[in-house]
Amino acid sequence: MRAEIAAGRHLSTLAAFGSSGAVSAHGDVVRVRARKSWVIAAGEADSYVWACGSGLWLVPAQAPGLLVPDDHAGMGLRGTVATCVEADPVRVPASNRLWHPEQADDRVRLLAVTATEAAVAVTDLAMKVCG
Repeated sequence: MRAEIAAGRHLSTLAAFGSSGAVSAHGDVVRVRARKSWVIAAGEADSYVWACGSGLWLVPAQAPGLLVPDDHAGMGLRGTVATCVEADPVRVPASNRLWHPEQADDRVRLLAVTATEAAVAVTDLAMKVCG
């Protein structure tokens, strides 16, 4: 998937802000339930890096139970489709876990926040340049 992202054929976005949610494992399947706000490119992305419970999960955009509103009525950044996304619940393979607390420290969360802020800044700049 990294090659697809690097080649511009796969768009992944971060779903980190909002309720911490809940994760429950059922064999090789994990149920992720949470509501995230300010998800940039919501509905346009091919996958979401979803912060839930104490981990990060890769959630495919077409996963059953992933809800993105059709009409974005949020404030600001309208060109980014930054809106709420809800997992109610979403079932993903347990192998889709990208990170858990035993693997790293708070630098991972800082990196995630920095990446989101960078995405917002780039979008803002693009909107100013492109009109």
